[in-house]
Amino acid sequence: MSNLAGAEDAAQLPTWTMLGLALIIIGGLIVGLVFKRWSQPAVICEILAGLALGPSLLGLLPGHLPTVLFPLEVRPTLVAIAQVGIVLFMFSVGLQMDLDVVRRGARGTYLLVVSSIVLPLLAGTGVALLHLATSHGDVGSDAPPWVFVSFIAIAFIVTAFPVLARMLSELGIHTSPLGIRTLAAAAATDMTAWLLLSVLVAFTSRTTSPVATISSLLAVVVAGRFVVGPLLRRTIARWPREGAPFWLAGLLIALALGASAGVSLAGAPAIFGSLLFGLSLPRDVIRRAGAGMVSRIEVPALTLVPVYFVAMGLQIDIGMIGLRGALELAVVIVASVGAKALAAYASVRWAGGDRRTGWGVATLMNARGLTEIVIIQTGASMGILNPRQTTVLIMLALITTVLTVPVFRRIRPVIPPARADAKPAELAPSAAA
Repeated sequence: MSNLAGAEDAAQLPTWTMLGLALIIIGGLIVGLVFKRWSQPAVICEILAGLALGPSLLGLLPGHLPTVLFPLEVRPTLVAIAQVGIVLFMFSVGLQMDLDVVRRGARGTYLLVVSSIVLPLLAGTGVALLHLATSHGDVGSDAPPWVFVSFIAIAFIVTAFPVLARMLSELGIHTSPLGIRTLAAAAATDMTAWLLLSVLVAFTSRTTSPVATISSLLAVVVAGRFVVGPLLRRTIARWPREGAPFWLAGLLIALALGASAGVSLAGAPAIFGSLLFGLSLPRDVIRRAGAGMVSRIEVPALTLVPVYFVAMGLQIDIGMIGLRGALELAVVIVASVGAKALAAYASVRWAGGDRRTGWGVATLMNARGLTEIVIIQTGASMGILNPRQTTVLIMLALITTVLTVPVFRRIRPVIPPARADAKPAELAPSAAA
């Protein structure tokens, strides 16, 4: 293992892995302190740290630092750890995503949801078709043209519910009519994107049939809803005062990992299993279990998520996109941001909101965050995107999310007082850190 900086054998692998994890955590903390003054969520700082530790920044310095700090032999272990972290994170997101917020939204919420899905779908389709037209039908990867077009359209839909919930909570508007409406639309668009992506994955899997893939996803939902859910309800009923027992969080983590492994064997990305399992558990059971149980699931998830970004950053070199990539980035920013902004602004104005409120919601709906990153990485792992396209879309997610809070504060929309029936615990999951 010559790349392990003088290590004599595989016995040194755990040592270098632990050193790598320590460096990842410290890097995230340093970037977090730097960007704290701009009110950036922790996930953005972790993404930036992941990119900085890879070829995009350290790779520009002499000495091949990314390879020295993260030897090639260590990287498969880091990738495995990162996969566990993102699976647990998506499980915690699924646990806390409550689509009932759509019903509690203000007037015009349904129009906001529909327009925030339809217009970005059309914009993404147009951008993908434009790419095919200018590249003579070559998508730049091994994917068929219709798969590439479908994926880009799906990627344009995303508004990251977890990150947006954290942003609204920090702004103190997550229980206001504007906050509830925006969170409702984000939850619905996120779920639509995952649903469409799961269908696309099912029909493009090279290892299994669509029937096997869809059956595995349905099995996770059925098991969570009709087997695990009722058992949880009975278990929690025995601890009416103390809340859920401590061991319950560990059991749910084990079940989520099992669900992820099952759908992965059936040809779907592992994150689908944990996300669907979390979504399928009854909402009343999760609320009765209390925040303590969810936080015990989030702690390992949020600890390991930075590893995911470093594993991603080691594969991405922003400097490689070149002029063509820069032009593609400009096109996708204009098209995706414009579609989301137009949908949100028009919906708010139709519902009687003023211009500042319309532009405020339009800005918030363009926060793509971690959800977009995970979807992009899924497309890259499936061979739908080439490295340049992956980098361009990750830059889109990063730029739009970084600008969300500063632009929203600059717009300064008038925020009506919070609704008396709003439920902050359901609307601002701490998983969005």
